[in-house]
Amino acid sequence: MYQIKNTMKKILLFSIIALFSLSLFTSCTEQNETPKYIFLFIGDGMGLGQQQLTESYLGAYNSTYPDPKLYFTSLPQKGFITTYSKSHKITDSAAAGTALAGGEKTDNGMIMKSGDGTEEYYSVAEVAKDLEMKVGIISSVSLDHATPAVFYANADSRNMYYEISMQLPDSDFDFFGGGGFKNPEGLDTEKKYSENYTHQDSEGEAVADNKNMLEYAREKGYTIINTKEDFNSLKHGDEKVIAINPEQQSGAAMTYAIDRNEGGLSLADYVRKGIDLLENENGFFMMVEGGKIDWACHSNDGATVIHEVIDFDKAVGEAMKFYLNHPDETLIIVTGDHETGGLGLGSTISGKGNDIALFNNQKASLEVIEKHMSMLTEPTFEQILTEIDSYFGLGTEIALTDYDIKRLRKAYNHTYRGGDGMTESEVSATYGYYDPLTITATHILSEKAGVDWTTYSHTSMPLPVHSIGAGSEMFGGYYDNTDIPKKIIALISE
Repeated sequence: MYQIKNTMKKILLFSIIALFSLSLFTSCTEQNETPKYIFLFIGDGMGLGQQQLTESYLGAYNSTYPDPKLYFTSLPQKGFITTYSKSHKITDSAAAGTALAGGEKTDNGMIMKSGDGTEEYYSVAEVAKDLEMKVGIISSVSLDHATPAVFYANADSRNMYYEISMQLPDSDFDFFGGGGFKNPEGLDTEKKYSENYTHQDSEGEAVADNKNMLEYAREKGYTIINTKEDFNSLKHGDEKVIAINPEQQSGAAMTYAIDRNEGGLSLADYVRKGIDLLENENGFFMMVEGGKIDWACHSNDGATVIHEVIDFDKAVGEAMKFYLNHPDETLIIVTGDHETGGLGLGSTISGKGNDIALFNNQKASLEVIEKHMSMLTEPTFEQILTEIDSYFGLGTEIALTDYDIKRLRKAYNHTYRGGDGMTESEVSATYGYYDPLTITATHILSEKAGVDWTTYSHTSMPLPVHSIGAGSEMFGGYYDNTDIPKKIIALISE
């Protein structure tokens, strides 16, 4: 059931690669470098707004960072990609991931299959493995989530977490790291994909014939690591490793950077360890996803977005250290799969002014704050204001206006006083999928900082591509997201 694609498909794929390579290399005289080490960084949900917000924060507040400019925005080669899917102008991560991994457009929700489900696609990571390169897949969200999944699996729906995860051991990839798995037991569950990323836990009943995915991975020769001590003990020469972060939040994901305990593992730690495990004479392909940038953007959580982008950027910094030692053999590409939240610097309320440093007053992610607020029993409005002040600095550090208080009281009445006359569609448009009080406070803090959001979901905006190294000239210009894997394959197939 979970087998590598057939030989005829590979022959067809490489025929397409050869034609694409010929057209690329005859049109550019400088693209004759073959990278040995390839890093593909995908900031899920990350567009220009998220990048500019983070750099503004670094310039305004965080003087300990090496420079107000991010590592990846400093990369010399610049390009832009379109992101639409086959079925929608606004893509989801499954279709966008399929484009970035397989070079094909598909319908939203599909994992490396055609929109009608009749054709399976082959990923750039699988091509690299066929070329005897080592392969690593790293993500801050669960390893069976849409973006990591497209590099090793095929599925009719991104909701098929168990079926997706059972294909991971058959990939024979060398290193998986970051999040865990949403449904490794193969439970029969009705809980499917949702854009509410503060409540992602799977529940369901056991299915008799379903084998535990982690047990299957061990049978296929993988070592499962889930403690910091074992992670630190991994060394060059260790093969076929799945390193699951010991600290997880909702959805089997790594902890948000803003919530991480001191000494907790970061995305950069996984990249550093991945380099150590994967470096070899045949080279490697490593995909690294900053998946929780997207989750924080869905909840319009500006402070958490900033910390996630910085965490992602520090992972890029690890690749840059490697590049400096192998400048003629390394290619680093940094992009996104789509933009989330419609984030813009500028707010109707704040006008032309902004004070991005105000985000430093927020003490935790919206996910953590929501869970705390849900534990309050019949709080008074005054108690709610005290809680919001403690988490966001709204009231003491940042003055609240009468309009702010009015919106918070409306959210309070909706949550604790039997509603406020809003229709279901009005509630959805105002509060999205989130706790009304917490999301209202998040929006108020964003407005005070001079930031605004247009949606709780994705947008259709084109995305920047930053790159450096061998063959990076191919990633400048304006092109489609499906071209990224084609360009990589053209380079490594020479």
